[in-house]
Amino acid sequence: MSRRTLALLVPLLAALCLGCATTGDGRLNLDREGVALGGYDPVSYHRRGPVPGSPRFTTRLDGATFRFESEESRTRFLQSPEYYLPLYGGWCAWAMADGEKVEVDPTCFLATDDGLLLFYRSFLIDTRERWQRDDPARKKALADEHWRTLEREAALTR
Repeated sequence: MSRRTLALLVPLLAALCLGCATTGDGRLNLDREGVALGGYDPVSYHRRGPVPGSPRFTTRLDGATFRFESEESRTRFLQSPEYYLPLYGGWCAWAMADGEKVEVDPTCFLATDDGLLLFYRSFLIDTRERWQRDDPARKKALADEHWRTLEREAALTR
């Protein structure tokens, strides 16, 4: 599949995703209730992979609700939220490299020293696989640049 076809297909498929929604200003990828990461514990990504969080252990940060599997996990997050927050507002890292905000599969991720990267995945496309096959450093630099631009634009409209 060509990059052009992929660029057209990913947003289309994401738009068809059932149950997908954003709240607030659309800067962060949240569900209808304002929950980030599909309710997965952000700390778990860096430990053993995504684990569902509990509504019993939550915190709100920057307009998003984060759920945790335990009080210990919530405490770790609060000690260093910048380390555990998903990059690019929780939008797909692959798409962000093209300046697009696309929904993700919260179980399709890479936890790196730079942060948590999330990716779109369907039965046709796995953008994490493509990220790893392409030049990840170049893709990340592009995504970083586009995210900074989106953040500046959002700041101007607030």
